[in-house]
Amino acid sequence: MLVHVGLDDFDSPLGNCTTYVGARLAIFLDSLEGVELLDYPYLVRLNPNVPFKTRGNGAVALRLRVRNYCLEELAGIVLSKIEELIELRHPKTDPVVVFKVGEVGSAIKSLYWKALRSVVALSVVERLAQKEDVLAFKWKRGRGLIGALAALGVTFNDYTFELLSYRRQMAERRLVRERLEAYDADYSSYTFANVDYRKERVLVTPRGPDPVYFGIRGENPLVLLDFILNYVDDDVRRNIDFWVIFKTNQATGVHFESKRISDVRPYDSVCIEGTLASKVRILRGGHVLFRVKDREGEVIECSVYRETGRLNSLAKVLSPGMFVRVFGSVRPSSPKHGITINVEQIEILEPSHVVITHSPICPKCGKRMKSAGKGKGYKCPRCAYWRKDLEKTVIRLPHIVEPGLYLPSSRAYRHLTKPESRYGVKRSPVEFKIIPWYGTFKIQ
Repeated sequence: MLVHVGLDDFDSPLGNCTTYVGARLAIFLDSLEGVELLDYPYLVRLNPNVPFKTRGNGAVALRLRVRNYCLEELAGIVLSKIEELIELRHPKTDPVVVFKVGEVGSAIKSLYWKALRSVVALSVVERLAQKEDVLAFKWKRGRGLIGALAALGVTFNDYTFELLSYRRQMAERRLVRERLEAYDADYSSYTFANVDYRKERVLVTPRGPDPVYFGIRGENPLVLLDFILNYVDDDVRRNIDFWVIFKTNQATGVHFESKRISDVRPYDSVCIEGTLASKVRILRGGHVLFRVKDREGEVIECSVYRETGRLNSLAKVLSPGMFVRVFGSVRPSSPKHGITINVEQIEILEPSHVVITHSPICPKCGKRMKSAGKGKGYKCPRCAYWRKDLEKTVIRLPHIVEPGLYLPSSRAYRHLTKPESRYGVKRSPVEFKIIPWYGTFKIQ
């Protein structure tokens, strides 16, 4: 029997997260006779803009082949395990676990793409779960049903891996940056978003109260396994309870949907194409604003925050007339501003030239002339020489921004941001269980 299990919204500021529950559940199920995992546990990132999202808006899905249990027995075993792990004290935690027997149909796959790029109503997902014979168990309000069911429909046209390690007794995170930088140098073609070298900041350790110690992202599980085995010192190992390798849609950039400006809605993740319709405005604090007009004449405001680093620097030198693609999240309107795209990346398709005009030089004395009035030519303020047939000098400066895709600094990457190093990479299939996908360390 083929069974898909999905879970979401187990995150809690009081010390829990969905990946932790999913990882513990995957290891537990793998230990049962008659239950076989068919692939790595899936970490499925969904729309990062929805206002009621969990911490990283990530759900977990497991694909199982089950022989010794019927669905009701398997569900009972899973629920018993989850009851050991769940944390319900925080008001925003709304966990759900779902079970689907057989292949996942097109309706659930379609839900994945919608939940990845826009806002989906809970009532719509509840009806879909009933229609698709999905067995669902919820705690409290059950908002996690959206992510749990969407995760079952994940389509990995592209994917990466993340090795997540979990803290023993919520130990303090003390990863040695020099070891991480050495690993980053050794595997620069296979791993990404580990260190922000400009700010000398480690990017793999979260700062919140969740159980995660660190997460290493890369193209291949073997590369991630080498980090946990050969680059982590003993002091860190003593504080790691266990680690798990997830297959994930992180770092793939699949959350952007191409749209006309007239079709853009709040909280969407979009890509719009058009011409810069205004000069950039640099606000106090460094944020940059500009407007883009599409082929239908619709205009939308775009904002590039100072925290995006390199992308913010690029935005400051954009000029009207450039033909661009803008990728980002849609911020709803407020009394202070209209609907706005918070820009995550910019592609320059056609740069514009900077045009400078000057009044002509006086042919008699060499002084810069001044306009004598509309249609009346130019007059020299020094020698009073006047001619009606003179025209302004036009200078076209070369553009200072080359065509291409521009991303933020790595410290501003979101989970789904596709790093520069991944563009042009051809995804080769990775066989499951050619290496250990989870493990622990013995405490000496």
